[in-house]
Amino acid sequence: MALVKNIAEFESLMWAELMDILGHDAKTIPPPVRRSWPTDGGPDWKLTDNVVFMQCTEAAEDIMQPIDERWQSEGRDFLRESASTRTIQLRLNAYGPACYESLLNLRLELLRGRPKLKKQKIYIIPGKDSIQYAPELFQGRWWKRADLILYFNVLISVESIVKVIEEVNVTIKANEPGTSDVILEPG
Repeated sequence: MALVKNIAEFESLMWAELMDILGHDAKTIPPPVRRSWPTDGGPDWKLTDNVVFMQCTEAAEDIMQPIDERWQSEGRDFLRESASTRTIQLRLNAYGPACYESLLNLRLELLRGRPKLKKQKIYIIPGKDSIQYAPELFQGRWWKRADLILYFNVLISVESIVKVIEEVNVTIKANEPGTSDVILEPG
């Protein structure tokens, strides 16, 4: 099984998990878990709808620096697997009457561990993160809103084939007389 290779793959996997935790089918249109904000700038949902927006970004952590490399022979060539643990921040902004409860449910389920995430070597970092209840005023109406930031350690692995060097063209030229202070002696 291939591990996630980048944030886009992490986001897709996390989106499916969030939809599942909240009890929604991935084919629901529009999805109650969204990867981005409405392009028109205004809410594209009703005051009574429960919607969760997610944003995934890489977090600057020291654990991200070391890269583990493994080399395996693939016939004449080599397979290089480069892996490192990345810390990815998942920002959740929930709107609707159940905004707080939705985030509470998501956090608890992710802390319990999800089989698909474990299989992909994705682990939540337990912390002091708390849900922030932050109603938002938009066009004279208060929208219920809650925010939560979670962090995950993710093993990201990338494979590449390194071709064997089969031939090197080399030209050897002796120094012309008078161009070097070094005297070469035979043998």
